[in-house]
Amino acid sequence: MKKLLVAIAFAAVAVAGATELLIKAAAISEKGEWTTGVNTNVPGGKILFSHKKGAENTASGTYNMPEAGQYYVWVRTMNFGEKYRKTDVKFNGKSAGKFGDEGIKGDKKWGWKRSIAAIDLPAGELKLELIPLSNVSRVADIILTTDKDYTPVGKDREALEEIAELECE
Repeated sequence: MKKLLVAIAFAAVAVAGATELLIKAAAISEKGEWTTGVNTNVPGGKILFSHKKGAENTASGTYNMPEAGQYYVWVRTMNFGEKYRKTDVKFNGKSAGKFGDEGIKGDKKWGWKRSIAAIDLPAGELKLELIPLSNVSRVADIILTTDKDYTPVGKDREALEEIAELECE
């Protein structure tokens, strides 16, 4: 019984100590040929939209990661269910996955997808890259969380700590 109580207490501390960080895609400073658009179906109403696919059209920003750890990545994208409107999301050159265009064909809606595995991110400078794998990729928000069981669905987005880009010279 004592071991069970210790395990429960440890789990409660681990969940209570979870880090959740929000990056607004539309706020990225280096947009390449991506443009900022408006969509009232996402909190804040602003999105990032690609007009050209490929690495030469990478949107990027550098952020101050407050603490190192194993982070799961959640990305909110526009989905048509056609499987080709994808964006490769990278942190410090490592891909967290390809996000976008999930769901049922023809069912146009914004949705969240989580990275399959956590990625190891250091404290300090963190470079985010969004590489469009199609001409019509759309990204609204990116959440980094240390909580494997976290879900952004139905949660108050404004409650997350937003991390700002670093001033680059």
